[in-house]
Amino acid sequence: MFIDKAQVKRQCRIELDDNSEDVLLENYIATAEQKTIAHLNRNLY
Repeated sequence: MFIDKAQVKRQCRIELDDNSEDVLLENYIATAEQKTIAHLNRNLY
């Protein structure tokens, strides 16, 4: 992962030891990374 899950938790004001939303956060982060990579590939290549 390029995006740090702990940083996302801090920005969303989620306690770092709260694991109840980890799966949802990981899916969100993975989707954001995929969209970013696709955008960069379209614009750079």
